[in-house]
Amino acid sequence: MNKKMIKEKNIDINKLETIFDHNLTEEELKTAAWGFSKEEYLSEIKSQENHYLKIYYLYLSRNDQKTAMEYFNKLNEKRRMGIIELDENTPLCVIRK
Repeated sequence: MNKKMIKEKNIDINKLETIFDHNLTEEELKTAAWGFSKEEYLSEIKSQENHYLKIYYLYLSRNDQKTAMEYFNKLNEKRRMGIIELDENTPLCVIRK
């Protein structure tokens, strides 16, 4: 994989934590990564915040609430509040850290 930099934020996309760092199953590869290769996926999602959101949903789909909440709490407050408003299954207690 060649190194690409996101110029506006100067982020090396090869150093972002992504769902590919979390041992995807074949089924998860089809659903969570939309069937993309890692390189294709990285070209679509370029911010760490967006990757944390995908990782959060990955762990929710695995019914691993504890790990999902670790990634939920890495999101900025505006995004967390948006998730709470959209997803009635998100525990509200995580906002009160």
